[in-house]
Amino acid sequence: MRITQQYASIALLLSLALFLATPAIAATPAKNCPPSLTVEAKQRLAQLESTRQHIGDLMSGEMIAATPLAALFEVDLNNEGAVANRVSELQALKAAGRAAADPAAAYRDCAKAGSSLAKLLEQMKDRQLMLDRQRLEFLALPQDARNGLINALTVRKQQAMAIAGLAEERSAADKLQNEAALSGATAEQRAKSAASLDLREIAAQRALLEKTRETLGRLQAEMVTELQERIQFYQRTSDKLATLAAETLQGAAGKPLLDAYRESVVIWRELVDRIFKRIAVPEKHVAVPDMPQLPGDLLARLKGTAEAEQYQNAYLETGKLKSELEVSRLQRFEQGRNDLYRLLQTAGQLRSSLLKQNLQAGNDEILNLSSEYFQDIGREIRIVPYQVLAIFYSKAVDFRHKASSGIDGWLAISKQSFIFLLFVALLSAAYAGLHRVSAALNRFRNHLVREKYNYAYARTLALWIRRGNAYVPWVIMLFAVYIAEDLLAGTDITQIGLILPYIAFYMWYRISLNLAVSIMGLVALSGAAQSSVAEMPRLLRTVRFVGIFFFVLLAILHATQDAVGEALVYRLVHSFVVYVGLVVCAYAAREWRHEIAVAANEWLPERIHLTISRMGNSRMGAWFSSLPALLLVIAARLLIRIKAKAGEFDFFKRISAALFLRQIEQANKSESQTEATNRQPPQLSQDYLHWFKLENVEDKTLLVELESALPAEIESILSAWSDNSSLDHSLALYGEKGSGKSSLLDMIEMRYKKCAVRRIDIPPKLVSREAVLGFFGKELGVDLSQGAESLLKADEGKEDAVLLIDNAQNLFLGELGGFEGYRAFAELMNSGTEHLFWCVTFNLRSWYYLRAVFGGMPLFRRAIKIGDFSEKDIMHLIVARHQRTDAHLSYDDIIRATQSEDDIVGEHQVEKQFFRLLWGQSNGNPRAALMLWMASLTPLNGDRMKVGLPKYPKVIINEEWGDDAMFVYAAIMRHENLTQDEVVAVTNLPVNIVTNTLGTGYDRHLLDCGRDGRYRITAIAQASLTRLLLGKNFIYE
Repeated sequence: MRITQQYASIALLLSLALFLATPAIAATPAKNCPPSLTVEAKQRLAQLESTRQHIGDLMSGEMIAATPLAALFEVDLNNEGAVANRVSELQALKAAGRAAADPAAAYRDCAKAGSSLAKLLEQMKDRQLMLDRQRLEFLALPQDARNGLINALTVRKQQAMAIAGLAEERSAADKLQNEAALSGATAEQRAKSAASLDLREIAAQRALLEKTRETLGRLQAEMVTELQERIQFYQRTSDKLATLAAETLQGAAGKPLLDAYRESVVIWRELVDRIFKRIAVPEKHVAVPDMPQLPGDLLARLKGTAEAEQYQNAYLETGKLKSELEVSRLQRFEQGRNDLYRLLQTAGQLRSSLLKQNLQAGNDEILNLSSEYFQDIGREIRIVPYQVLAIFYSKAVDFRHKASSGIDGWLAISKQSFIFLLFVALLSAAYAGLHRVSAALNRFRNHLVREKYNYAYARTLALWIRRGNAYVPWVIMLFAVYIAEDLLAGTDITQIGLILPYIAFYMWYRISLNLAVSIMGLVALSGAAQSSVAEMPRLLRTVRFVGIFFFVLLAILHATQDAVGEALVYRLVHSFVVYVGLVVCAYAAREWRHEIAVAANEWLPERIHLTISRMGNSRMGAWFSSLPALLLVIAARLLIRIKAKAGEFDFFKRISAALFLRQIEQANKSESQTEATNRQPPQLSQDYLHWFKLENVEDKTLLVELESALPAEIESILSAWSDNSSLDHSLALYGEKGSGKSSLLDMIEMRYKKCAVRRIDIPPKLVSREAVLGFFGKELGVDLSQGAESLLKADEGKEDAVLLIDNAQNLFLGELGGFEGYRAFAELMNSGTEHLFWCVTFNLRSWYYLRAVFGGMPLFRRAIKIGDFSEKDIMHLIVARHQRTDAHLSYDDIIRATQSEDDIVGEHQVEKQFFRLLWGQSNGNPRAALMLWMASLTPLNGDRMKVGLPKYPKVIINEEWGDDAMFVYAAIMRHENLTQDEVVAVTNLPVNIVTNTLGTGYDRHLLDCGRDGRYRITAIAQASLTRLLLGKNFIYE
């Protein structure tokens, strides 16, 4: 019968393979249409129907033949990406009314209208469409539901295979029992008739041995029979659960849904009761008989005889059978326990799912109080610790078995004990090691605190180490636990992994404890340092009390969910956690109501603070108000901190500045936009403007100490050259116009004392060799008529000197022959002098242009880009100058209008926001920031000044300007300053076009023209015009 079934399965697989391989079957030519085509078409129609039947059986929870699921659905079901693609494909075909395949294509040429073959083709098309819909229906199920059906099918197939294997094992046991009975009878006969006394004795011993073998065979058969009955019960139960799961997926509602839940409850109760029986009576089998004592003397007397050799072989074989049976019984018992528990978990999950669906459908009667309800709660409570008890019992049985097995058993016990102790030792060692790491981090933090004045990063790094050090051991241990869970899965010590989730819960408890102390500390420890130290033990007690409450209950919740799903006890425990947890948190917050009121006064609007204080002073009000007030205070404090931290990043600063500007503009919308944009800058006193000159700062104390380490970096380069530890003798500093290049040279001139420092400003425009040699010869007091050779001779015997050369962009003109001056300068700089260091500044666009002309670094050894000023740099730049005046600032009502009546931020915060606005609008350019500051001031009576929106002429940029205008602006930007004639020479444009473009740029406040007749890009237009020219590729980075 089994052979017949195997052949049938093979035939089905072959036919299905033929069906799935439709494209490989050549279409029959129209001129050759034998009658057999109709038979072939009927076979293919039957194949389609068979596939549909298999899919229907799978979705209804029925057992299906050994057809691969991938063949049924033409997709790898383990690949979610492939499944999603297949679903999309089938949905598109369904929307278009087309089938995924055309099984009738091979026959269409032979089908005549109205013929039987044509009707078969129509049926095949319909069956293919129906099959596609069935495939889509299954594949579109949620992954959990789809895997549930597949897993149920897999389990039942495994059970079917196990039943078949047990049948063979039972046959072998019966055979052993019969053979032993025959051998025993033969031995008994020989014990009576053997020729000698020793032969009769060995025959009697053989009969006794065969009796033992017969008993072993009988015990084996009984065990197999019990296993068969158990697996058949599992199979029947799995079938019932699969059927219920399938009905649930089909959207059962009302009474069918209620009936499905009640049936799942009956199944679950039966499984629970079986489990308790297995715990109570885990081994009702007859004990395995002991082996007869080996007759050593007798065997010695009969040594060399066939009877003695046969007895020894039979004795060894029987001992082996006994050991295999003992091991098999223990393994089968443990496997049966695990199978039953897994089946119970499946039933429990289905029961909890149906419970949830019934409650959502309004079937609340299932929670009515009754004797069965309380019995089920009792069953759930008893089943939760089952897995631990079962493992303990199985280990105890295993220990007894190994202890009675001699040296080998004790070695096995020692091995398992060693593995367990090693596991515990590794956890303990990891814990101790991580605490040593934490102690080392603390020592490193203390070192950073001592070095905070020597290293800029030390204070910040020490702060982050202090904040994160409390979490480091627990976070690493948590990851180790999760990794251990994966590593232990499927190993011989996998049962140890059952405690790992609870160890992970403890890690989360410790992490949450530290986090709660940190967050609560924002409220509880906001006073003086002495009170903070005194309150810390009280804070720890509160946090531990709340933490232990939730840790214990969440662990119980996890154990309950793992054992019985989200059913009755889970719902009770969950409700207890939620409602009693709220009471516990409210009680803990109430204990800190006075500290919460103080913190609310500091961080919350007055109206909210007064409400909190009033409710906190009443006994009942404190119970209801303390927890929400605590959450509000913590949220407010965290938002303030987040806002402060975000303010340290330029991206968020620019957003903040833009929002602040928008608030001011909205508050000032009563003012005409034309008036606001076209008003001339206010007339400030010359005494005030004197301190805000953009160039040639006479008072060097006004120089800003930058947040960046650029000045120190330049000084280290100069020192390395002076100490002969570096061969670098030239340094280029390049940055946008107004970025502080000249001020940086002023700062170096003032601070560097190791050798003489000479400042040289290059006037516009020295573009010929003679002009450059003459200029530097005069500045250095050397006749440079011979160029580099003259400078090299003059350098001999001289003292070291640093040349700070500003505005080197004036040494070239972008026309034919316009780079002779720059080449002459480079010749002097690279002449090989030993006592001169050349520190030279360039306009950013000029530097990029020279880099493109000369390739790479334009004849310099090193180059450093000067970045934008930070927000603090801009603020210090302006405040340092303003403090030299007698003027007093009053912030405009427009700015104050941006704050609500509940805003507690004072004028200092308004001032900070305003300087952030200046920094954002100036893009960190100090020259532009000074201009915006002066444009924002309005003189009042006396020496008072009102700060408002910067009032500067509106810059008009038209992105539709022609290329000629773009060439003109790009030329000025590359050279930093040009006269009209120089623009004509550089661009090769007609004079009238250049004149018109320069005039338009001046009228639209894009260009400024000085008394020297040179045109420059204005500070307020620089950023916008740069973006425009870069976007249109007229200038390059």
